[in-house]
Amino acid sequence: MFRVTYITRAHSSGFENRNSKDFETLNMATAYIQGEWYDSFCEYNNYPDDWDADDYGCPMPKRKDFNLEKKFRLGTIFAPYSKYHTLVPDELLLEIVKE
Repeated sequence: MFRVTYITRAHSSGFENRNSKDFETLNMATAYIQGEWYDSFCEYNNYPDDWDADDYGCPMPKRKDFNLEKKFRLGTIFAPYSKYHTLVPDELLLEIVKE
């Protein structure tokens, strides 16, 4: 089983909120990340309009950049650091968990 965890941190305090979802297969986790998660991530943050590549040190990730089948890895799969706020405001983790 695969667990996808999305962590958001408040820019002012660093307080974090974690949301996790479990999936039977890596394909299901990938479909979630490329679909529902990516859509809500963009909508909630008003991306790509408000994405600041200078602050985050990277361009706005595209949906296809989250193709886990080609570059499978566990742990943190997305965590751009904000130099302005001196924290990682959004982090995406992938873990293998026992049922």
